[in-house]
Amino acid sequence: MEKTLILNSGACSWGRCIFCGWGKHRFKVDAKALMKIFDENVDEKVACLKIFGSGSFFDKKQFPMDFLKHVAKVMRGRKLVVESRPEYVTPEKLELFKGVKLVVAMGLEAADDEVLKKLRKGVTLEKFKKACELIHKYGFKVKGYILVNPPFDYKGLLDKSVKFGLKYCDELVLINTYPHAKAELFDYWISGKWGPMNEEEFNKVTKKYRGNKKIKLDYSNYAFEPRFEKKKRIVGVGKKYLLHPYFNVWQDYFVRFYKRPKDKNVVLFLPCSKRKPYYKSRTHKAIRRMIAGFPFYKNMHIVVISNPGVIPIEYSDKYPFNAYDWDERKETKKIKEEYLKVTEERVKNYLKAQKYKRYLSYFRPESESGIALKNACKKLRIRLHDLCDKEVYEKVKDKRNPLIQREMLNALKEKIKKALSG
Repeated sequence: MEKTLILNSGACSWGRCIFCGWGKHRFKVDAKALMKIFDENVDEKVACLKIFGSGSFFDKKQFPMDFLKHVAKVMRGRKLVVESRPEYVTPEKLELFKGVKLVVAMGLEAADDEVLKKLRKGVTLEKFKKACELIHKYGFKVKGYILVNPPFDYKGLLDKSVKFGLKYCDELVLINTYPHAKAELFDYWISGKWGPMNEEEFNKVTKKYRGNKKIKLDYSNYAFEPRFEKKKRIVGVGKKYLLHPYFNVWQDYFVRFYKRPKDKNVVLFLPCSKRKPYYKSRTHKAIRRMIAGFPFYKNMHIVVISNPGVIPIEYSDKYPFNAYDWDERKETKKIKEEYLKVTEERVKNYLKAQKYKRYLSYFRPESESGIALKNACKKLRIRLHDLCDKEVYEKVKDKRNPLIQREMLNALKEKIKKALSG
């Protein structure tokens, strides 16, 4: 039986790599506690154990020697995979694991010292090479990690890295470079200096390595979505607040990484609301109450269009969608034109990426968001069902929240049944 054990102990002693967020975590170091966790999870049935700890297994500041000795004793005759930086790979540590089928995983990242320096890896190719040679001297194996699409990448770097890696490692893992929330790399994405690869892009770049038994491809090694540390409310109207870098990152994510829920094959586009998250607003509550009883409701995906762009409802409580304000009363003619242009493009990109069986919308006739949606659908030749009854709207448009007046909701009910009956 194979088992993976994640141990929260200490912290990466280096912790400066611009692409890594794991190394920023810090935990208490307690050898006895570690041994207890180990013993509770590892019995005689475990033939292969993988230990991960957001740093280096061989760093005694993170994993005390008493714990290493205990692991080595228990795992004798069995396979053990651990991670370490090259500088902690020493004869003293390796000597402990004689009799263990040890695999030491190390981050090569890129076979270029200049790139490694810019990535602030703190390791040179020579140091990596010597660590590999020492591991092999003791009869153990090396697993090397290589980043696909790192910052400062250039044509031919991946091939160069794989060639170097295969020379000194027994196996390689080509990892898609993702921006951890606590890593400096995330700021590179926000500023537009770098961007992550989606699955299609990753597969295209790594296609030539498929089939090589010594190489494993790892497109997604953790659940990934943008996570902003700053919680300041974004308040304002104009281009600066329309093209805010946080909004741009999220729109990139929704187009290239996000997958709509499989069971939601009918999309209902709705306007935003002053109250955040949207689903707590009077408008959204009233609309959902009107349609919640219908059988098709379970297959309906509510998506909001606002100045941040296109927002699937399940993300509406994420920052900054839950912390922004755009006052329509302050819109000028120029701002409205810019809003229409930017929003139409964002909607088009979303619709190209996310396919639905039916497309519905419910906006005020004069809404720039609704107009942008119509323009996008027209250009993409998508049939959009407008659920706003114009005649009824004219009668109630001067009332507060006209879209949720009783007459409008009744008309909405009939229009939505008609739209989904065909």
